Amino acid sequence: MAAMVALFSVGVMAQVALSAPTPPAQSGDCGARSAQMIALQATLDHLQAQIEAQRREIADHAREIDAQRQTIERLREQIAATITMPSSAEPASSRASQPRDIPRVGLGVLLRTADMAFNRTLREQLAAHDITFSQFQHLWQLWSSDGLAQVELSRRIGIETASSTAVIDQLEKRGLIRRRRDPADRRRINVTLTAAGRALQGPLTECAAAVNARARSRLSAREVKVLFDLVGRIVDNLRNGDGGKSSSARPREKRGPSSLRRSGFPRARARE
Repeated sequence: MAAMVALFSVGVMAQVALSAPTPPAQSGDCGARSAQMIALQATLDHLQAQIEAQRREIADHAREIDAQRQTIERLREQIAATITMPSSAEPASSRASQPRDIPRVGLGVLLRTADMAFNRTLREQLAAHDITFSQFQHLWQLWSSDGLAQVELSRRIGIETASSTAVIDQLEKRGLIRRRRDPADRRRINVTLTAAGRALQGPLTECAAAVNARARSRLSAREVKVLFDLVGRIVDNLRNGDGGKSSSARPREKRGPSSLRRSGFPRARARE
């Protein structure tokens, strides 16, 4: 940040020097002016190199954080599998014949386990296109709302702005997006897709649809609809903060496969 402030200051100095009224030509003044401009240009080049080095460092840190996050998710999956694993001493036939008890806790673990398994499978699909899960999240938002402000983009994804900046740097270097300052508000940086970024929408959406289809295998269309409705009600209960007691007084959004695109997931056909 200090380097960027210094770069801005030097740029202002250079602009003032260039726009200053030119006095009558004197060889000594011209030489001093040229030397000043050369020094300013050298300072600008040095600060730009520092900023680029800092951007690379941030991108490296982001990749390390992403790798650590994946490791944590794998460990959580292992812990969840251990918690929910049935006792090996009990015969499988006996477990199948007995009605399953409804535990007081464990719903969050089950949903989290499903989420981690889904995302891990999606990451494997995206890797074939050399796209990370974080990059896919950014592209997915831009496919539906191109030109978002960088802060709004990170808010929709649900990550810190610093983490989002590192991912955007990666996408920009690959020529998939570009950043431009909003002419109406110079503090606002808008992120837009390039032609190459837009071209990835088809193949990457197919990756997500394939994972959706795999997750729905052996489920009927009715079961999928019921699943969406039940999970939607769980979300409403937790967001409302009242255990769903007042949900009858408020209209609820229809849940089901048709709401996939609104909730951020691609559509995939369920098996009858």
